[in-house]
Amino acid sequence: MEPISIAANSIHDSKTQHTVDFSPNDLEDPRNWQTWRKLLAWLPIIPIDLCVSFGASGYSPATTEFTKAFGVSSEVGILGLSMYTLALAIGPMLNAPLSEYFGRLPVYIISYGLSLPCYVGTALAPNLGGFLVMRFLCGLFQSVTIANLGGTIADLYTAHHTGYPMSIFLWAAVSGSSIGYFLMAFVAEYRPWYDVFWALLGVSGGCWIVMSCCMFWCGETRHSVLLRRRAARLRKETGNQTIDVPVEYRRKNFKELLLVTQTRPFRFLGTEAIIMFGAL
Repeated sequence: MEPISIAANSIHDSKTQHTVDFSPNDLEDPRNWQTWRKLLAWLPIIPIDLCVSFGASGYSPATTEFTKAFGVSSEVGILGLSMYTLALAIGPMLNAPLSEYFGRLPVYIISYGLSLPCYVGTALAPNLGGFLVMRFLCGLFQSVTIANLGGTIADLYTAHHTGYPMSIFLWAAVSGSSIGYFLMAFVAEYRPWYDVFWALLGVSGGCWIVMSCCMFWCGETRHSVLLRRRAARLRKETGNQTIDVPVEYRRKNFKELLLVTQTRPFRFLGTEAIIMFGAL
């Protein structure tokens, strides 16, 4: 197997298998991007990650008014939080394989973008059933940062340089709940319960626009997707159909990909001591 670079333009040997990979100083490798471009590729996702936590804790100050408006018990009112957090747990099992298949950029933009109309649905829901469905869908689509932000940082930095970005990511994941509760408490104190969701829509929508613009400017970061695009381009330019990416980067059958990603968390839970004790 012989690695080739993007500069290759005259490969015609159809008998030899060629693989495409990043060279040490390859400018298309996200780890070789300039510092400002790396920062622009992941820092705008941090406010989005905060907004994901805001969506959970921001509902809590409005729970009392919500239960009065719908005439339900406080236990039923808490379902508005439970359905959202349940979706945050399930969502990464779908968003992670989608990023492997289509790339991180479209999954971030489309998935989080789909969550915004769900805020409108929760604010305008005519009954409890519709409200809970909208809350679940909102959490499902917003879970994209939980599934992919750590991977985006790994795309951009080597293992020895992920410490600072990961610490900021973890700060946002941990502190977002308390910040969201604090901010939305002001809204719930003086406004109807549904105005909390209008406020969340405004904050989340603004952050989504900023993130989308930055991502379109920086481009895709997932290595496997970038290399598959490079291989396809070289096959077209050279006519050599033996050019491909290394085995670990090849696109898997989507059914197979889903099977692996859906079973992996449970295998880890049953076989990895650190996961067992962390869960306990």
